[in-house]
Amino acid sequence: MNVKTLIQLLADVKNNSPVFFEDEQHRHYRISSISSEVIDENYYLLLNVNSHSSKTLKIWELLVLLQQQEQTALILVHKQKNRQQIFGLRFADGQVYLK
Repeated sequence: MNVKTLIQLLADVKNNSPVFFEDEQHRHYRISSISSEVIDENYYLLLNVNSHSSKTLKIWELLVLLQQQEQTALILVHKQKNRQQIFGLRFADGQVYLK
C-alpha cells in the first residue's frame, strides 16, 4: 500500500482513534513514529512500532505526518529488525489495525 491510498482509507475515521499494527499471529504493536528511507532509489515510509511504549499515534497525527511524505512511497512496518509491507487494515473497538 502506498501513502496516498492509506490517506484515502483513513480520511473518514474518527480522528482520535489509535493506530496499531497487527502481525500474522494477531499480536498488536503500537505505531509510535514514522521515518523514511531510500533503498536502491526507491522511497519507503517506515511506521515504527514499539510494544513497550505507551505512546500510540492517533489517526489525526498519522494523517498529518503522511501528508508531508512522498505520496507514492510504499509503507513498511519496522518492527525490531524486520520490515513488512502494509496490505490492508481493519477497524475494531474504535481502533485501527494495519495489516
